[in-house]
Amino acid sequence: MSISNGIAQFIELTVSLDNGKLCFSYSNGNNPIEVTQKGTITYQLIDNTAKGLKFVGAAFDAPFAGLIDSATVSNDGKMLQFLDLDNASGAASFRFIFSNAENTLLLTSPDPQIINRPA
Repeated sequence: MSISNGIAQFIELTVSLDNGKLCFSYSNGNNPIEVTQKGTITYQLIDNTAKGLKFVGAAFDAPFAGLIDSATVSNDGKMLQFLDLDNASGAASFRFIFSNAENTLLLTSPDPQIINRPA
């Protein structure tokens, strides 16, 4: 999907429970997202855990590398959007951070990775 000044990518992130362990699946087949021009990457949370998960944000291994420029969480915690100006090449390693309705503990996801490649 094209937007002015870049490309928009939309991914559904489904979280479920299997014997008490969180399972994450992505509508793009769990492959890394590849970026070759500036744009946005939006993740929509599909919570199949019945635990009231919400996005809190994302934690990056190298937040100053210029691979992802900003992150915004929707007011309801169901969407997280990254702005990627594609100013640097390389892989952005990060984990999603979630809150839940049952307690005050935060949850993290496995690294879904975004890769910036030259066009």
